[in-house]
Amino acid sequence: MCTTGEADPLQLLRAGLSGLVDTDPVGMSDAAVTAELPALLDAVNQLGAVVAARLASFDTRALAEVDGQRTTRSWLSAFGRMSQGAAAGWLSRAPAATPTARAGRRRRHRAGIGRTSDQGGRVGQAGRRRRGQGLR
Repeated sequence: MCTTGEADPLQLLRAGLSGLVDTDPVGMSDAAVTAELPALLDAVNQLGAVVAARLASFDTRALAEVDGQRTTRSWLSAFGRMSQGAAAGWLSRAPAATPTARAGRRRRHRAGIGRTSDQGGRVGQAGRRRRGQGLR
């Protein structure tokens, strides 16, 4: 919801981004950089969810054809200036525009899952080589 009267949300976003781009992080204090980074990551997640939702609607409506493109992936490559692989990645995220992502919240990882130290115990002694012992 926009509370700034008649201002266009996209114009507000661009103005805010312009202010952030004009700020040199080298001149910022350690505390300021540390405090801003999580908020910026939340904003990236939120913006990604907005783009994914718009992209899903664009794809469903086959709007790429209006610009002479056969597929949304081709349209993203031509108009979004991205590779076919990057375009496919965005298309795979489009249905995943969840309320959590739109709210800008990051997923929290459960402790212990996927840690290198946890995986090391699973390999066992047979999978380890002695120092100096090369591949045979």
